[in-house]
Amino acid sequence: MVRGSQRRSNKPTTIDHDSVTAVDIEGIVKSVLQSDAMLQGISKIVRETVLPLEKRIKQLEDELFELKLAHDDLATYDRRTNLRFYGLPEQDGEDTCQLIIQTCASIGVNVKKEDISISHRVGLVYNKKKNPRAIICRFIHYRTRQFILQKKKNLDKQISVNEDLTKDNLTIYRYARQKLGKRSVYTLNGKVMYRDGAKRTRLISTDQIDQLLDD
Repeated sequence: MVRGSQRRSNKPTTIDHDSVTAVDIEGIVKSVLQSDAMLQGISKIVRETVLPLEKRIKQLEDELFELKLAHDDLATYDRRTNLRFYGLPEQDGEDTCQLIIQTCASIGVNVKKEDISISHRVGLVYNKKKNPRAIICRFIHYRTRQFILQKKKNLDKQISVNEDLTKDNLTIYRYARQKLGKRSVYTLNGKVMYRDGAKRTRLISTDQIDQLLDD
């Protein structure tokens, strides 16, 4: 006689296969991804994919720089008969052409009104008496401009004459004078030049100037 008979179930114990499978897959994936072989493989794929892109970007950057330089050279050539005069007193109703003629006469260069294509003040007005604006002047002939540049050292100390540089070349010129020294940097036909002994180098970027400092 069986006391308090207990029925035992013959039903097999069930296992949550989905849970086990999920855990197993997660562990396998994690193990594989963290393996040295997998990391090296991924790194190789990335390098092989990125390297050609980096080369292409560098090529496009070089081409863009060459186009920019060619455009700047065209703009420089267009300014080949221009000069900028600094320090000339500014007055209302002035005749800037006459001011140029008088200034040139003071250094022995004979300039007539018909030698000038156009002239005018440039820049913002701050204080006409203390800070007169520069005058930009376009001459008819290149040789007139050259005569003035050859004699500009005879100008009064408060007056100076410079070539009409493009925005990029002006930035390079100022940076070069600051880094390489005023006596070693000059302009020639609108281009910025660096004098190192007998060697003459055209400066075309601030990066080039930094490289010269590192050499």
